[in-house]
Amino acid sequence: MGSVRIHHSPSKPSPHCVYVVNDKEDLRTLILPILEHYPFLTVKQNNVIFMKKLLDLNVIHSSELTLERNKLNNTLLPTIKAPYYLQSWVIGFIEGAPAEGSFSVYKARGYFEASFSIGQKNGESILLLIKNALHLTTKVYPDKHNDCFYLKVSSVKNIENVINGISMAPVKFLGHKRLSYGARSASWLEKIRTIPKYCNSFKIPQDY
Repeated sequence: MGSVRIHHSPSKPSPHCVYVVNDKEDLRTLILPILEHYPFLTVKQNNVIFMKKLLDLNVIHSSELTLERNKLNNTLLPTIKAPYYLQSWVIGFIEGAPAEGSFSVYKARGYFEASFSIGQKNGESILLLIKNALHLTTKVYPDKHNDCFYLKVSSVKNIENVINGISMAPVKFLGHKRLSYGARSASWLEKIRTIPKYCNSFKIPQDY
């Protein structure tokens, strides 16, 4: 079912792969049931609603869909409730785009600090969900210049909670985030092991 395509983009240093399913019967009988059982928690769910509507209407020409798509793209989802698969979802969300979940180590006031940060457009409810899922004590902040929301943690307890939440999740990072987080030398976890305020306060996993 579907196919894998390799895309070359002038804005990206290396090609990237895209998995595409465009057969209507496969979308109706295989893809949509999965997306309805495990719905998106962000406005991306609007894309699923839109796809289902197009399949129901058997739309063929793009001129038929522009107006309805604009309506859906400007629709905010209602208040989000934590689903039973929240732990797995958090891992997938962090792994999404590089800007969504970031693990960093930097020098501040002569000392090294570790941080975890995450942001989302129109995503206050999403970030509050992640904050509660990982037991973080920071606030979710709006960006003054756009409609994005962010949270960032660096305290010992919050970093410990981030690591514990990721370790206890039933799924693991699979892509580049797996490498940057803990599956290679110079990873985030490896760097944290060299920072006394963290490694002397809680047990840091040896591998991921």
